[in-house]
Amino acid sequence: MAVGVSNQPYPGVMKTRINPPHPQPGPIAFAVVCAFGGLVAVRGMLQLRIGTEPWWVSLLAIAMLIPALVFIEGGWLWIQRELTFSDGRIVVRRWVEVLRDRPGHVIPIDPRTRVSIVPRNGRSLLIERDGRVEALLTVGYWEPKRIRELVDALRAHAVELDQSWVGAYPPAV
Repeated sequence: MAVGVSNQPYPGVMKTRINPPHPQPGPIAFAVVCAFGGLVAVRGMLQLRIGTEPWWVSLLAIAMLIPALVFIEGGWLWIQRELTFSDGRIVVRRWVEVLRDRPGHVIPIDPRTRVSIVPRNGRSLLIERDGRVEALLTVGYWEPKRIRELVDALRAHAVELDQSWVGAYPPAV
């Protein structure tokens, strides 16, 4: 679901979701390559004599592909985050938490909450409260459209945003 009004518990409360779990080209391409490699390995195992060297190579390929797929796809779900703005708060959840319907980290939006996009680790979103880091997430993997949605949502919910650019974000996109 993109930015906008959704899942309103009662009229007048705006709920905005930024970067919910969605298909992305990199992980999908990796999954397709693993699936193709797995099919080739299974075909080889079915056509070769059990115990021969090529049969063992096919078995080893399958044994390597499955953990690689789980590691890459699981890692992607772990590093990506969704932000939800509603009822004067920001909820930050990893995609794994979203898929498992976990609550996430709740940060109230008030004058003590400060948000900035900093050039650390590529591009990072830093959410601080009373000088303490509440959330630091990398938005370098996000599409520019989603980053613009994030900046628009921060402004719409009156969150103080430190910006070092002029105009739309990300600059020069």
